[in-house]
Amino acid sequence: MQSKFFAYLSRLRWIKRWGLKRNIESENVMEHSWELATIAHALAIIKNHYFNGHVNTRF
Repeated sequence: MQSKFFAYLSRLRWIKRWGLKRNIESENVMEHSWELATIAHALAIIKNHYFNGHVNTRF
């Protein structure tokens, strides 16, 4: 059985993302997803370190 999930992931770099504001540079879905995941991970680390959080930051 083939996974459509991994086929979709491999095509994310070719899908252009539209911005809600007028952006000068275009961005693809892969770049946006990577940046969003990085910010979310950083916020989880900050929550744990400075605000006594219990967010799982391990993969």
